[in-house]
Amino acid sequence: MDQVLENLIIDICQTSVKAHATYVIPRINNEKNQQAYKETMKQVLYRVEKAKSLDELRLELEKIKETIPSDPWYTMFSNPRQYREMAVQHANSVIDGLEARFVQGWSKSYIYNF
Repeated sequence: MDQVLENLIIDICQTSVKAHATYVIPRINNEKNQQAYKETMKQVLYRVEKAKSLDELRLELEKIKETIPSDPWYTMFSNPRQYREMAVQHANSVIDGLEARFVQGWSKSYIYNF
């Protein structure tokens, strides 16, 4: 893949992840869960800014996912681990969507000929 295209995709990814976080954070009702999501999204955005390729970005997101601490106690109203994992999953889904559209060329399948 062309490096210019990859840099463009990473820039779009950064904007999309920020927009996604801006939409999701106010809709998380529990403060602990909201804080966990915010902290993980900050890590994700830092890694997106520093990434040089999509493969490198995927590896960095896997590292974040592996370092998520497990919660020793189950609580009924708060589950920060779940929200940390959700932040990484949201970033992965943004990357998958952009890759499908721009790299694999799936956008051409949406052109209708009448």
